[in-house]
Amino acid sequence: MTNFRRCKWPHRAWRCSEGFHLGELVQLDGVHHGWVERCGRTFVSMVYFDDANSRVFARFYDHEGTIWAMDSFRRHIWQLC
Repeated sequence: MTNFRRCKWPHRAWRCSEGFHLGELVQLDGVHHGWVERCGRTFVSMVYFDDANSRVFARFYDHEGTIWAMDSFRRHIWQLC
């Protein structure tokens, strides 16, 4: 029978975001909004979250898709410059 040792480190450790640089880790999420209605239509917001400085960039589109993801990514990059 093998004895297993317990790990001395905590399972989830808090990490500092100071080591990250602007744009190093950017998360994208498409969020459907039913409460933003115009003539019975719903919109999707493409949201970019930068982990280094907690900046948020978002744009509204008619639907979620690759074309709109690339368009919002291009606008996000131009906004950083």
